[in-house]
Amino acid sequence: MIPVNGKERGIIYTFYSFKGGVGRSMALANVAALLAKWGHSVLVVDWDLEAPGLERFFGVQDLRTKRPGIVDLVQARKNGESLRWRDCVIEIDVHGSSTRLSLITAGRSGPDYTARLHSLNFPELFDHGDLGSYIEELRNEWVSEFEFVLVDSRTGVTDIGGICTVHLADVLVLLFTTTESSVEGAMQILERARKEQEHLPLDRRRLLAVPVPARDESRTEYERAAEWKKRFAEQFSELYRDWLPSGKTALDAIDLLRIPYIPYVELWRAAASNRGGHERPCELGPRVRDTGSHSCDAPRLVRGAERPNTCSSADAQAPRTR
Repeated sequence: MIPVNGKERGIIYTFYSFKGGVGRSMALANVAALLAKWGHSVLVVDWDLEAPGLERFFGVQDLRTKRPGIVDLVQARKNGESLRWRDCVIEIDVHGSSTRLSLITAGRSGPDYTARLHSLNFPELFDHGDLGSYIEELRNEWVSEFEFVLVDSRTGVTDIGGICTVHLADVLVLLFTTTESSVEGAMQILERARKEQEHLPLDRRRLLAVPVPARDESRTEYERAAEWKKRFAEQFSELYRDWLPSGKTALDAIDLLRIPYIPYVELWRAAASNRGGHERPCELGPRVRDTGSHSCDAPRLVRGAERPNTCSSADAQAPRTR
């Protein structure tokens, strides 16, 4: 957590990818499950309003029909109605942990969900509905109550995505693939978010970024993958340097954080479940390997950005206590 005016405050991580299909939501779900399993207080927020479904990774999709979410909160604010974000929270039991994970979905599902979403004019709500102040209120309350807030952002360049990357984020977790458009899109979003944060009438620390190569094909295309890793290391070296410990390089970070592409391995769909779930939170868990794969070290992904320049090999292997 971050000390602010003598008080401990949580950190908001926005998971973003310029394009879909990189495993962003699954990565977020696994990180959330691991942190909760280690005893941390975690809030997961589905801000991918046009393509929601984060609740499915936790096996609680049936509850979304009964519980309001982000769309309902914004709609209530627009209509001058009272709806507390705490009334939107779904509590999820994580297998092997006494700590429950908290989830706010994109909104109550039903035939009218799309119509309710499209009735919200976000630019107008920012200009005339004081939406910016409301989001800041939510942000302050979330980081006051939770150690980690993980936000699933919409892809591309959008007003909704801007809320996640500019207004909410302390750290941007940028997932990208081995395509120029994916890499350039991730960098453009980061640059845009940093510039726009500078113009916020608020005191924000510098926005950190954790670049995560997804769909890594080192197992089957070693030489090609090695070339891309070198390119990633050159392009993202400054971003890694913001939080890597001394003695570690961008290539070290890439090797630890990369998410392998293993088409013949069926990844466990539910990272955590209110019904118990699987003992391991799937391919992204620490030291979890299937058929010799080197998976993304999800705990190090979070901790490296949480505590700049202090992450070590030993640190990633043992959970911390509050």
